[in-house]
Amino acid sequence: MECEEEERIRIMSKKLSLVTCFIVGSLCFGQECPDQVFMDPNSIPFVYDPNTIPFDPVSGVRGILDYRIVTVGHQLTWEGWWCDPENNPATLTVSAGTLAFPTTNTFTWIMTPTSVTVTPITFTITDSPEEGQIAETRKGTLLVAAVPANKPPVLCGGRP
Repeated sequence: MECEEEERIRIMSKKLSLVTCFIVGSLCFGQECPDQVFMDPNSIPFVYDPNTIPFDPVSGVRGILDYRIVTVGHQLTWEGWWCDPENNPATLTVSAGTLAFPTTNTFTWIMTPTSVTVTPITFTITDSPEEGQIAETRKGTLLVAAVPANKPPVLCGGRP
């Protein structure tokens, strides 16, 4: 009976060590984050004013994350995520539309355009570093081109 109890304690100890390793490891070592990548401005298939795209404070470029084309009056949804190499908490804001946060470090952005126009939607993320460190901010823009609804063709009987 004593051997069974020792074995149970040994197994529980290993499980606890494994859980501690995952929790402390993620807190101490941060995350493996990819390099920030922005789109080539010449790859956008519609006309937009580049002066409406803010500069990313870290790279110094006008950062375009993506583009979408949507019909006026139709809802547009765009999903994304972020990470911080030191695993600092971060605050994400957006210049228009609605943000939802379905899981940690992910977001869903929703907007329904009401007129035919190109709208730059700027996402800003700022981390909350440890005391004595300076907060870092990144900016990226989603370009949204709202186009008019397509009118259906008309079928007529007989000759015009």
